[in-house]
Amino acid sequence: MRPYHPRGGAAAPALSNINAETIRRAEEAVGKLADEYRGWVRTDLEKLRASMASAATGGEARTAAYKEVRHIAHDLRGQGATFGYPLITRIATSISHILKERTPDAASDTLLTAHFDALTRVVEDNVADSGSAKAIEIIATLEAASGRTLA
Repeated sequence: MRPYHPRGGAAAPALSNINAETIRRAEEAVGKLADEYRGWVRTDLEKLRASMASAATGGEARTAAYKEVRHIAHDLRGQGATFGYPLITRIATSISHILKERTPDAASDTLLTAHFDALTRVVEDNVADSGSAKAIEIIATLEAASGRTLA
C-alpha cells in the first residue's frame, strides 16, 4: 500500500510528533473558540429564521430555503458537541431528519421553526449540560411538537 499524500504532494504528518503539549495547546485553542461559539450559533439562527421567512412564499423560495437550512443544520450538527453543546448537535440532527422525511410545506416550516426556537433557548440559556432540567424541558417540548423522540 502506498503512503497517503494530500493533493499538494506532501506526506501526511507523522503521529509521533503529537505529544501531550501539542494536545494541550489544541484543547486550549478549541476552548477559546468555544467562547465564541454561542455568537456563531446566534448568527446561524438569524440565517435560519430568514430562510423560513422566504420559505413562506413557497415554490422555488421554499426549495432554496430548505437547502440553506440543510447546510446550516449540517454545520451545527458537527460543531455542537465539539464546542461543548451536545444538545445543539441533537437538535440539528433532528432538523436533518425532518428535511429527509417530510415534504417541504407550511407544516414542515412550523416544525423547523420549533427546532430553531429550541436552539435559541439552548444558546440564550447557555444549556451546555444535556442532562440538566432545562435541557430535558427543551427536548420534551420539541418532542411534543414533532410527535417523535429526538435521536
